[in-house]
Amino acid sequence: MVMEKVWLSVCEAAEYVGLARQTLVNRRGKGLRPRANKVANRLRYHRDELDDWIRSNGHEPARRGRPPKT
Repeated sequence: MVMEKVWLSVCEAAEYVGLARQTLVNRRGKGLRPRANKVANRLRYHRDELDDWIRSNGHEPARRGRPPKT
């Protein structure tokens, strides 16, 4: 069984939700969703949080290109 990666980097999260990287950084600075967490001293977004945020805004995740590495 292959474990699916649930923590995404800022760049991976931006691609996943279809926003610019800087937009996510700006939203975090303003205390807005989607929420990010520090994991091993790196900023990460949890895929479930991104999915919840997308659903609450009535959007579908951008599924462009290859999925993030697992």
